[in-house]
Amino acid sequence: KFQGVTSGETKNFDLNLIPRAGYFIIDNLAAGLDIYISRSSIKNQLSESHYTISQLCAVPFVRYYYPLQGSFPFVELNGGFGTLREKNVEDEESSGDYEKKYSVTTFSGGIGIAKSIGSRATFDIMAGYSRLKVKGESDQGNTYGSFIVKIGFIVFLLQQQDQN
Repeated sequence: KFQGVTSGETKNFDLNLIPRAGYFIIDNLAAGLDIYISRSSIKNQLSESHYTISQLCAVPFVRYYYPLQGSFPFVELNGGFGTLREKNVEDEESSGDYEKKYSVTTFSGGIGIAKSIGSRATFDIMAGYSRLKVKGESDQGNTYGSFIVKIGFIVFLLQQQDQN
């Protein structure tokens, strides 16, 4: 209800996945790729309108660790590009249907700490800044900046072998 008027029930669904793969190119320096997959959907039950935003981005990263007795402070930078698609489907009585495509560029960086969990995993927490630019067919675009906090787990699939 807004200002005494009921606009109908809406159902929202948001899904964000960020799989990451990387490789230690030298001691304490990892490089790799994040794939950002995002989908948001809003459906109005009263008018049967349906609005979706889908985003897919490839974002290379580099992270440098400083070993410190079971903890690993780090600094990370990443930047990449991708696409964003916005689609709106109105009910049968409306002509508000549209679909728009945008290019996306992103850059972020931060500092954090990784705490060892056994010999093959870490718990990570990072604070930093992220910038996202969304540009349509014209040269006009919107830039969004925000301070971020990332929390997650890193699992090491390959283990360094001892060299004798």
